[in-house]
Amino acid sequence: MLRIPHRAAARGGGLGVVKGGTLYPLLTRLEQDGDLAATWRGGDGGPGRKYYAITPAGRERLKSLRADWEVFSGNATSIISGKKGQ
Repeated sequence: MLRIPHRAAARGGGLGVVKGGTLYPLLTRLEQDGDLAATWRGGDGGPGRKYYAITPAGRERLKSLRADWEVFSGNATSIISGKKGQ
């Protein structure tokens, strides 16, 4: 399971610091759509925390979105580089 946002920031990728007001509504929506499963765990001397894990349906959706992204980014790269249609 992944604790958010610390690991997201540590992975880099140009995200910088992802604010909770941006991240948590997205996580909630992914949970409601069945792409993530969430569990609460008690904190060590502090408040409990919510942990997220990708579901099998989420993995399938991710696979589909990656394929869509590859097509889009390939087309965009072709246009930017001026190689489209050659």
